Amino acid sequence: MLRLDRWESQLGLLRLLPRQLYMPNENLSDSDRRLYQEIAYRQLLSQAMLNESLCAKENDKKVNSTSIKSQMPVLLMVSNGKGTGFGQEQWRHYATSFAKGQKNMEVTYYDSPHYFYHYQTKEVIRSIEEFIQETTD
Repeated sequence: MLRLDRWESQLGLLRLLPRQLYMPNENLSDSDRRLYQEIAYRQLLSQAMLNESLCAKENDKKVNSTSIKSQMPVLLMVSNGKGTGFGQEQWRHYATSFAKGQKNMEVTYYDSPHYFYHYQTKEVIRSIEEFIQETTD
């Protein structure tokens, strides 16, 4: 399926779809919206993104077998999994299992697709601000 999406992206079929499907953030300025659209037309699913998606499960195993031992606070923001190829439960399990045992890590969940900051911009800003407030002296 991902390879088909890549092929469709290379053919430029995205231009036939309504802009709201790939650019849901209404908070962007007109110039930012045009730039986002140009980038989407050019590389909605780049070879690097395709490779990353195809290796996601394998990469998850690598990540879960290590610890980042962060000296600074980390806010892990997790979507509902839509747009990742994983179901919500599995997607969130990956995040939870990664965060378990990590020091200085807080996990927050959003009921929005993978690019949740497009859908819940104000909530994301609020979470980040609160996290910074709570974790700084």
